[in-house]
This record gives sequence, structure tokens and C-alpha cells, in this order.
Amino acid sequence: WPRCDDRIEWMNCQEEEDNLDDSIKKLSDPSPLLDKKNAWKASWRALEGLYSSKDDNNIASIGVSNFDLPDLKELFDMCVV
Repeated sequence: WPRCDDRIEWMNCQEEEDNLDDSIKKLSDPSPLLDKKNAWKASWRALEGLYSSKDDNNIASIGVSNFDLPDLKELFDMCVV
């Protein structure tokens, strides 16, 4: 799931979710519309799994956006990649 923040004027969280491909939605739960604080954690774990897998998935890097310093610290504490 993308990191969504309704406080950002140009961002529309519902539209972001509606436009996201179902195959990506199946990789991780919960939807950020249901759990804005924790949804990114499951998404990050799914990205780490794809990045670390031996499959030919062509994922060269993973990253974040719309994160502030406390979020980055929390990510750093839980991340493997």
C-alpha cells in the first residue's frame, strides 16, 4: 500500500486505493484507509520479501515517501533491508 496522508492537499487516499492494482493489494493488509498508523508496516515487510526473494522480479531497490522522522526511526527499528 502507498503511504497516504489526507493532510497533504493534493493527496486523495481513497483515489490512491481505488487506483492500486488488486495484485498489489493482496500482498499486504490492512488497507491504509482502515489502519493509517500501521498499514505501511505490512507493506514494507511485503516489499522486503519481494526484494530479497530469488525470483526474477527485477526489484532493484525499495524506498519510502511521505514519512517524517518518527516514522523513519520506527522503520529503521523494524526493517531487515
